[in-house]
Amino acid sequence: MMYRQIITLLILLLGISALPLTAHAHDEAPWRGPRFSVETRTHAGKSFRIFHGGAMDFTTTRPQHTNTRVLLMVAGTYTSPQNTAEGHIIDHGTAQHRTCDLSCRNWNAVAIIESGYVRIMRQDAEALERSRLLTEVIRSRGSLIQGHLLVEHGVPIRGYARGRPYHRRALATMDDRLRIGDIIESAQPHTSLSDFAKHLAALGYRNAINLDMGAWDEGWYRDPNTGTIHPIGQIRTATNRQTNWIIIRK
Repeated sequence: MMYRQIITLLILLLGISALPLTAHAHDEAPWRGPRFSVETRTHAGKSFRIFHGGAMDFTTTRPQHTNTRVLLMVAGTYTSPQNTAEGHIIDHGTAQHRTCDLSCRNWNAVAIIESGYVRIMRQDAEALERSRLLTEVIRSRGSLIQGHLLVEHGVPIRGYARGRPYHRRALATMDDRLRIGDIIESAQPHTSLSDFAKHLAALGYRNAINLDMGAWDEGWYRDPNTGTIHPIGQIRTATNRQTNWIIIRK
């Protein structure tokens, strides 16, 4: 009897020692929240595709179609002309870029992703460097990106300059308590972030942050019914220059 117990213990120890020392974003515990779904909603003549449910996650390693736990992949925050992610980036507790140069001094928001859930909040770029938030996210092994705030507590952010019309995409939450994240993208172009924000608030989103688009807009999602991979994005000319990604996983 003692011999069998020793053998069993050795097998367990060998199994534990064979486990990887570090876990990738896609290797976390299975999601227990709402299931992944895709729907289209309209407001004031504009259409929006909404990716809801599944665990929100972040990575600086390009996800592959072969990883069946990944249900959606889109570009995260902006990429610089030098092909580096701009602003403060934290990937599961690892700080990728600690400084904010002139290009992101007017950014006013952060998105924090932990255990599949999302917090989006107003955060001045310069104040972020002096705050304890970065240290707290690193200690909790969470992820963080900076960007432009689109909706705050249900109120759309006004004052963004008008420019060339682009299709827009956002990471957003409808409930401050549940912190379930959605990815929303516009079917028609918008000339300003404020115009896009107005529609997001009307659709019921409480908080939202802008995601990279333009030439970096390529992504894909896995059909929740068939498993077929569908590309998304309109321009798709800078896909090879993408540096960071928001994903939804099982």
